[in-house]
Amino acid sequence: PIGAVRIDKEAFNGCTALHSITIPASVSQILPSAGCTSLERIDVSAANEHYTSIDGVLMSGDGSSIVWFPMGKKGEYKLPQTVKQVSDYAFRDCNIEKFVFADGLTAIGQCAFYNSKVKEVVLPSTLKQLPSGLFQKCSSLTTVRLGNAIELLPEYVFDGCPISDIYISAPVPPVCYSNTFATTISNFTSTCCVHVPRGRKAYYRANKQWAVFETIVDDI
Repeated sequence: PIGAVRIDKEAFNGCTALHSITIPASVSQILPSAGCTSLERIDVSAANEHYTSIDGVLMSGDGSSIVWFPMGKKGEYKLPQTVKQVSDYAFRDCNIEKFVFADGLTAIGQCAFYNSKVKEVVLPSTLKQLPSGLFQKCSSLTTVRLGNAIELLPEYVFDGCPISDIYISAPVPPVCYSNTFATTISNFTSTCCVHVPRGRKAYYRANKQWAVFETIVDDI
């Protein structure tokens, strides 16, 4: 409504018929709502000093962080180069099938893709570590591409994902925990192929954490 200064969390909870929202100039604080399964875009008044909309996604005013991603948005999504960080659960339950992250992203929140329908994710060379449970319950996710600066993979990062291919551009095997590759998917390490830089296969094979994968190929 015109004149509103705050939109509370879950203000639109369960509004399954809602396709778009326009944020007025007066709003200075917004918290996302869950259950908006048809929401495809969030627009912002040009006079609003606190938020902006890029390709229908609600962003901070400077475009450096995602505030609310419409879960009904479909297809492929490439994050703007202005984005430096992604918050916890930012893409939870969303319908995007492919995410491409531009260089410049330095932080991504835990469980950011929780229970989403994503099939492929391309992460940038500027991202050094992943958060816990990043792809938990992404039951359609088959391909993940990690940049050459990745140093750490945390606990349960692929839990519940039918991953078939992991591409890692990093010449040095990223540090992993004992439960990094723990998952409810059976035979994960025997069916998933790990792709590494040419000439680096022996380094990954000699690493105790990465050696659990039956198939490692150096074809990047």
